[in-house]
Order: sequence, then structure tokens, then C-alpha cells
Amino acid sequence: MVGYSRLLLEKPLDPNVREKVEKIAASGERCRKIVEGVLLFSRQREGGKRRTLDLSGLIDRVIGIGEYQWRMHNVRILRSGLQAAMIVGDADQLEQVLLNLFSNAVDAMPRGGRIRIRLDREDGRVVVEIADEGCGIAPEILDRIFDPFFSTKDIGKGTGLGLAISYGIIKDHGGDILVRSQPGLGTTFTIHLPDAPEGQPTSV
Repeated sequence: MVGYSRLLLEKPLDPNVREKVEKIAASGERCRKIVEGVLLFSRQREGGKRRTLDLSGLIDRVIGIGEYQWRMHNVRILRSGLQAAMIVGDADQLEQVLLNLFSNAVDAMPRGGRIRIRLDREDGRVVVEIADEGCGIAPEILDRIFDPFFSTKDIGKGTGLGLAISYGIIKDHGGDILVRSQPGLGTTFTIHLPDAPEGQPTSV
């Protein structure tokens, strides 16, 4: 459906017809994202690629992936804390979690701002804090943001699966993901993951 509608949009169309085809294309794209999200949601426990890895290096890699685009939105990334923090995890899954949290932070700041990332260690656990200066989340819906298909974004701009998938991945890694927010002052997500046992081989 998406492919055919895109082909139609390449042709000269009556404005009313074009508007309807654009809506079909947008709806089809949203359906595609939902299906992809459902598949990811169902597969999140299949992670068989867990290795000892440096979470600091993974954060740097994710920043490298998105930093140019985020700069185009006048968003700056500020890092602090540990330069190395070893955990056992699936790098691809954890990268997905970080990308989702960074993307949400950027979306929450349409006029730009700063995302602060702090990496620390507390009580034998590695802690990642991702804080934005965005619009914040209303207290009455804060408890629901990890629910599947729940989204605070405008209709058509989110599947409501990103945070649910992220929550499942972190829980499956033996960790926790918490959120605190204040309307108008921003949102902070905090991830806790177990420290890697000593003596385990490290992935490159």
C-alpha cells in the first residue's frame, strides 16, 4: 500500500486526490511502524548475543549515530561521569533503548535545548541518566508511559511501543528503568544495570 501510494504521488494529481493519497501513504507508514514495533516487542527476549561490553563506548556510538541530526534541531549533548562502565548485555538491544530515549528527548524540545547524559556506578550497578529540558510529562499519565501503545505524541507521530520495548529490554537484562518529570521543566530517564562480573571476556 505504501509503495503504490508513493508511486501515485510521483504523478500529477488533482489536489484533492493528492491529499487523500498522502493520507493513505501516512497511514500505511504508521501501520508499517506498528507492525515492526510489535515484532520487536515479541522478540525482545530472544537476545542471544550478550557479551561483556563497555556501556560508555556504546553511549558514544549512539551519540555518533544521531548527533548530526540532533544538531540540526539545535540540541546539544552534554556527557558527564564515568569514562568506562562494564556490563553484560546485548549491544544491539541496548543501542535501541538509548536511541529511543535520545529521540524522545529531542522530540520533547522542538525549539532545541540540552540533553544531559550521566554515567555512574551505585551499589554494584551501572547507572545511566538521560535528562532533557523539554515539555515534561503530566503527573496523571506518568505511570502509563511504559504501557504498550500508549503515546504522548500527536496522532501519527508515534506507535506507543518504543518505551514499552525499552522497558522490556532493560528488565530482561536484570535492570530497571525509571522516569521522573515535571511539566515545563523536562524529563529524566534513569537506567540501572548490573555491573559485569570480574574476569569475563570483553566484546570489542
